Amino acid sequence: RLSSGKFEVSFQVFRLNGTDVLDFLQRQSTYNLNELQVGFFHLLSFLDPQGRAEFYAWALRTPSEVLLLTPQLLKTQAR
Repeated sequence: RLSSGKFEVSFQVFRLNGTDVLDFLQRQSTYNLNELQVGFFHLLSFLDPQGRAEFYAWALRTPSEVLLLTPQLLKTQAR
């Protein structure tokens, strides 16, 4: 029962920084990143111009940047 539903996931980490990173992510994702406190994370989706979900990522906020953790497969498919 304790191991049910567990599986290994490889993540690709994207480090985003700069003065406008929160504003950029705010416009592209489904979550209000201004509410995300330093040291916390949240699952969010990124949308295309028609409002359809393109991909998801976990956003982790640090004092100087936002880390996006996406499935490794996403990087492979984007090439």
